[in-house]
Amino acid sequence: MTIFATSMIMMMILVCGIGVDIMRNEMERTSVQATIDRAVLASADLDQTLDPEAVVRDYFDKADLTEFLTSVHVDEGLNFRTVTAVADGATPTRFMRLMGVDELPVPARG
Repeated sequence: MTIFATSMIMMMILVCGIGVDIMRNEMERTSVQATIDRAVLASADLDQTLDPEAVVRDYFDKADLTEFLTSVHVDEGLNFRTVTAVADGATPTRFMRLMGVDELPVPARG
């Protein structure tokens, strides 16, 4: 009975650990997605006088998420401005590492 109880406790800790890793990943992903959304909207504004790519990079610098930003594409014309940004990265896992998953992806696009 002791062996069974010990193995069940270890399984419960592992399942709770998976939940913690997924919550940490989702928290990071939503933070990156919110930053990219704010940055793209601010830089695509036609009243914005600064360089759109610089605005996006500044938003990521201020949010301390610079390592996630991979590319910024600006398409500008006479009466329009389209800004597209892509962020990609990974969060390291703490508990899922025991099952062979070392990191979870953090994709974002705006």
